[in-house]
Amino acid sequence: MRWGRKVAFSARMSKADSYYVKDERLKFNDVKYSYGGGYSFSTGIFTAPKSGTYLFTYNIESSSKGKAHVCLMIDGSMKTQALVGKGPDNNGGNSAIAYIRKGGKVWIETADLQDKYYIWPYRTTFNGILID
Repeated sequence: MRWGRKVAFSARMSKADSYYVKDERLKFNDVKYSYGGGYSFSTGIFTAPKSGTYLFTYNIESSSKGKAHVCLMIDGSMKTQALVGKGPDNNGGNSAIAYIRKGGKVWIETADLQDKYYIWPYRTTFNGILID
């Protein structure tokens, strides 16, 4: 990879609502690493600053109140999903590789199958890197 093309981010959720409704975008407000721009902690959206092939990973932790079911969205279309059962210390995640055009948008949102999803912060993370 040429140094001029480097783009990467890593963010985690450090605060949470009591529950999330269906089709709600998650905001990973604690940005641990950001190079090349693109991730907005205020919106939860990664906007690709450059066209290329990206790798995205995410990990979700459910709360003891119920399950967590989320989707990785790319330009409004679901790419992958993760479902985590009810209970403390329950974690799950997924990843995806996709070609994203400059200006393309990527985010994590809750599924649309039930009215409430319970997501716990701290081990709930979202990461992305331009790989080619």
